Amino acid sequence: MRLPTLLKTLTAGLIALSAVSAFADQLADIKKKGEIVFGVLGTDEPNSFVDANTREFIGYEVDLAKAIAAKIGVKPVFKQLAVAARIPE
Repeated sequence: MRLPTLLKTLTAGLIALSAVSAFADQLADIKKKGEIVFGVLGTDEPNSFVDANTREFIGYEVDLAKAIAAKIGVKPVFKQLAVAARIPE
């Protein structure tokens, strides 16, 4: 009776570890490229919007993205996307 429970636990652990490995590969690819691309709406103040003076994206999503990029040592790149492209069904 305990063997099926142990088997289920080990299987769940292996699945979880494979996800960590996939993340490490993606992070290595991002670092190798030297930039990370973030999709933003650019029309949703205060989340992300275009500064009228500088024509650059600003907002708290942009601030968060810049902090993430700085933490991993790459340049943030912002691409304006439509809602449908941002959250696929």
